[in-house]
Amino acid sequence: MFARRVQSSKDRSGFCRCRKFVISSQVIDVAGFSGNIHRTVCRAQRKNSYKDRSNELAVKQKDAVMKWIILIAIIAGAIWIAKRSKSISAKPRQPQNTRDQNKSVSKTYVTRGGQALEADDAFHAWTSGSLDEMVRALETKTNLVDRHFLLMNIVDQAYKNRSDPDSGELLRKLAEMHVSEFPQIKPALKEEMDGILPRVTTFQKYATFLTENKEYEKAIQICEQAISQGLHDGTKSGFEGRTERIKKKMAA
Repeated sequence: MFARRVQSSKDRSGFCRCRKFVISSQVIDVAGFSGNIHRTVCRAQRKNSYKDRSNELAVKQKDAVMKWIILIAIIAGAIWIAKRSKSISAKPRQPQNTRDQNKSVSKTYVTRGGQALEADDAFHAWTSGSLDEMVRALETKTNLVDRHFLLMNIVDQAYKNRSDPDSGELLRKLAEMHVSEFPQIKPALKEEMDGILPRVTTFQKYATFLTENKEYEKAIQICEQAISQGLHDGTKSGFEGRTERIKKKMAA
């Protein structure tokens, strides 16, 4: 049973005179009401489940699209690199005069004797690693430090192919030139290296070359000149030990 409010009779003006509550004899269907609630909850749960599955599917689709985009980008990058490599390899080598023009446009400066100087052809030659360029720069008027490195690098390059007669002759000629000029080079080189003489490989390589050609006395003379200039060959016994080994070969 439940209470139900009803309106009383109206007067002539149409307004209610009073209100009263009437007890109804109808019975509430509790089971039906509970069933309605259950069905509503189930529908909401199914709706949320469908929404979750839709979101999961959308995320998977986005992941698949991103993977395809990344794959396409990688393929495009590989194609671009391959084309770039082909274009670089197909680019013709610049002639010597063009490289000289480029050098004049882009200037290089070095510090020599505490002063900034524009790098000359001797500097560009010995830093290039090209034996031909270094030989061409031999007549270039330059400072003593770049002259030293120019001569030493030519000797180093020729030493690698000393078994070849032309390379051996070039080695002998430039080593003699370097050894004879080194007393004048030494002060400038020592100043440039903050008072410490670096290794001068010309002496040891020329001594080895002479020893291989059984010119033992000349090889010993080169070692003695290195000792007198305060040089070291980087070995434990130095030029003194090198001299003794040459003497033993000469006596054998």
